[in-house]
Amino acid sequence: MIVKVDEKSTDNLSTTEVADLLKGPKGTVVKIVVTREGFTEPLSFTVTRGEIPRHSVDISFLIKPGIGYIRLSSFNETTIAKSKRR
Repeated sequence: MIVKVDEKSTDNLSTTEVADLLKGPKGTVVKIVVTREGFTEPLSFTVTRGEIPRHSVDISFLIKPGIGYIRLSSFNETTIAKSKRR
């Protein structure tokens, strides 16, 4: 469980609010403190922010010549490009 982001406690914050704290410009760093069940000491990490790709086409294959299957998990700005490449 993430308990601190850049020294700010995540107590009483929603998942969305914690995610917002983690976001920032690519290449900048964020300090995260996490706790794990079964461990008494929290772990600290310094993470460099980057871009997380969101693939909308996660499965694709040919059923038979001329007929294919594409599973879309979401629609985003790269959906059309991903479906054409496969």
